[in-house]
Amino acid sequence: MLSPSLFPIGPSVVVTNMKLSSNRALSWLRISLGSLVLAAPLTSFAQDGLDADPEFINPRFGTRAIPGVPTPYTGIRNTVRVGIFSQYERNPVTGYRLGQEVGPIIANRIGAAAGVSWDVIDKIALRAVIPLAYNWGTQVPELYAEGVGLADISVGANAVFLESKFFNMGVYGDVWLPTGRNGAFMGEQSIRGAGGLMTMVKVPFGNSKTGTPLGGLDLVFDAGVVGRQPFETSADYQHGPDLVLSQGLAIEVPWLRINEEVDPIAFTQGLAFRTNLLENSFQAAGETGLEALGGVRIPVPAGPFLSMTVDAMAGRGTTQGFGTTDLRVLGSVTFTRVPGKLEKQEVVDIEVPPPPPPPEEIPVGPPPIAEEVEDEIVIRDPIEFKVNTAQILPVSLPVLQAVAEILNSNATIKHVVIEGHASEEGSYAYNYELSERRAQAVYHQLILDGVALDRMSYRGMGEVRPRVQGDDETMLQANRRVEFHIVSRVAADAEPSEYPTYDERARLPWDGSEIIQVIPETPLTQEERELRRLQEEYQDRKAEEDVFEVDEDVQFEGEEPADAPAAEPEDDFDLDLGGDDDFGFDDETSEPEPVAPVLEEPTPADEPELDMSQPEGLDDANLEAMTLESDDVEETATEAVEDLSSDAEEALETLETETTADEAVEAELNDIAPPGVGN
Repeated sequence: MLSPSLFPIGPSVVVTNMKLSSNRALSWLRISLGSLVLAAPLTSFAQDGLDADPEFINPRFGTRAIPGVPTPYTGIRNTVRVGIFSQYERNPVTGYRLGQEVGPIIANRIGAAAGVSWDVIDKIALRAVIPLAYNWGTQVPELYAEGVGLADISVGANAVFLESKFFNMGVYGDVWLPTGRNGAFMGEQSIRGAGGLMTMVKVPFGNSKTGTPLGGLDLVFDAGVVGRQPFETSADYQHGPDLVLSQGLAIEVPWLRINEEVDPIAFTQGLAFRTNLLENSFQAAGETGLEALGGVRIPVPAGPFLSMTVDAMAGRGTTQGFGTTDLRVLGSVTFTRVPGKLEKQEVVDIEVPPPPPPPEEIPVGPPPIAEEVEDEIVIRDPIEFKVNTAQILPVSLPVLQAVAEILNSNATIKHVVIEGHASEEGSYAYNYELSERRAQAVYHQLILDGVALDRMSYRGMGEVRPRVQGDDETMLQANRRVEFHIVSRVAADAEPSEYPTYDERARLPWDGSEIIQVIPETPLTQEERELRRLQEEYQDRKAEEDVFEVDEDVQFEGEEPADAPAAEPEDDFDLDLGGDDDFGFDDETSEPEPVAPVLEEPTPADEPELDMSQPEGLDDANLEAMTLESDDVEETATEAVEDLSSDAEEALETLETETTADEAVEAELNDIAPPGVGN
């Protein structure tokens, strides 16, 4: 039968933790933590109890700690945790007389504690805890111990001497000062101490596609000794040094988290075992106890520079040992401040505007987000991660997109190594692991941005290559960085066939999903360059060809278009009998018509004025000869117009021939390489 603690009363009385009957069940919800501090004065005790502390679960407020289980894990230097802890215990101490239960000595107990933990360096943490207790429901008058009071204050330390990706080991030590109320089961009369060995197995679950940690599993085992001065009690109970063992388990669930900024929710489990090291202690029911707990750990967003963790557990004892319970319900809230996060979030870069430039100068814009400088891709702003994780913050995604654009547009870059670097706060092993996981997260994001898998690799450098020396926050922040080193290029004079080839589709190594890879454009081959040159020459020739323009009409160089209004024809034109002949015709007729010649009247400077009357001796024969001569002129004009029409037909045939030749050249180019090859 499961039972709370056992305790003897008188020469034949045993105080134990046997399960209470229903008629003695007491509602433990009637009191709250506030009543623990305010309801009763610290002096309200009848001091008939013992100076023995029955507390089975003690808080330590450590990093990734399961309540009541020492954990060999520390954060980075100067990490500070502050927490409050409260628990309800039902029947932690029960009295027996002659083998028969006489009732609970402590039927109900509420414990509360406030504590602080400080990681002074990366492997050593110090802590201090101030506890309070409130007891009520005593049914054994001779051991009456009801009331509220201060319990024994404790100070302690953890030291981790072995730390790796999958295993941690360390030691712990605690000292309790006799500050508790006497005779009230809230403390002891002398200083006592505890020390032991801690081991921890870590199983990480990896990262998501965006670099967010998926959580992990922590399994903890501890073994230690509580040293105190032995003393015999009047209740037939030996109180002396104890052997204490504990075990804890925390399993983080990747898909259970409040948001992407906090760790996943974890299910927790704990076991606590205690036995007295005095003679025959393992056979004595009151000196040996075992209690089991189960619960949940919930990380909660707390602000720009704090993280908060809420723990809740419940369980009960499985033996009759002193301090084990019928029911235990506990909860704690721990606030963690990580150094550097506050400074990082609150530092605001204020740009002092430069002097106004002269009117003729153009203001220079900000430098590019990312640019290729020699054998490195230099980024303007550092890539920011959630503190102590490889989760990339959204503010840094545009920086990685700019890096991906450089890689996707430059085929001469064959391979880039992504290097993660850390500052020196943590251990070498911790910093190496963190820097490698952050470089891997950047590698994953660049793949999602289209960069081919074969063009990149990543590695962590830990803290061994600091950019600057110093331990103030500005220098430490400068050393937390990710760099992009170009380790392989294609020669500048390489032929296109020497450039590496990449598949358009690939599968992600971590989950097998298919992605599209951006194939950078390679230089043109000799044949493609020649085809492009021919195309450009052809386009230039067509653009400059303005001698003949074929539409519905034929246009000759230097003439007005065919549909332009024709000039008004003159009724007659001058004929120079002694030189070249000029002819005119109506534009509206399809065939030119001869125009009767008219003798040009000489000017006074050329010859004397002629008498237009019929001269003497000009008879009909002379007039007939003159008419014949006029007919010859008309016949000559007709022949000239016919020759001009023949020349126009030949020009049209030549234009059609050249157009046909251009179409043939264009068809030949299209057969060799369609338009757009090499673009």
